[in-house]
Amino acid sequence: MLLCMTAGSRRDGGAPGWKVRLGMADDKSKIKQDRKLVSSEETYEVAAFARKYGIPQSEAQTIIKRYGPSRKKLDNHMAARG
Repeated sequence: MLLCMTAGSRRDGGAPGWKVRLGMADDKSKIKQDRKLVSSEETYEVAAFARKYGIPQSEAQTIIKRYGPSRKKLDNHMAARG
């Protein structure tokens, strides 16, 4: 069970409140799979990859798009690059 802050509506006079949602916040079974991939669409992931190898973000994004999202393939490419 999750509690979520809600914006007010006209029906309740515009006052914010809490709403109860059932279910999980995240699917924890997918965490391991997600860490194996790097998204070229997510700025923070591109920035982290660029920082790791000391390259500009634009170059990191190009490499991720060219070689795919697999961290293993990307790490192997960067290792071969020297």
